[in-house]
Amino acid sequence: VMDARQQLAAAETRLASLTSQVTVITGDQQRVRENIKALGNSREQRSLIERYTKDLNAQEDQLEQLRAEAAKVTEQRNVLRTTLSDLIQKLSFEIAVK
Repeated sequence: VMDARQQLAAAETRLASLTSQVTVITGDQQRVRENIKALGNSREQRSLIERYTKDLNAQEDQLEQLRAEAAKVTEQRNVLRTTLSDLIQKLSFEIAVK
């Protein structure tokens, strides 16, 4: 039971970390998009827009990976929750029988 609880806690910690990373990247993307809107059409500014666009594309790729990993970790967490619940019920039954 203790091992299952530790595994569940690790999965929940990892999921929280992934969610936090997604939130940070999403906030950064919003800031970059606002910066792009504020820029004009000069050569220097177009260069900056190009750089920001590359950054946004890289962040989108990273978000895709983070979301895929979060989906896997969520599934693992759900399995671990079920396993832990089953172990606790089994242990409770064994204690009640004795």
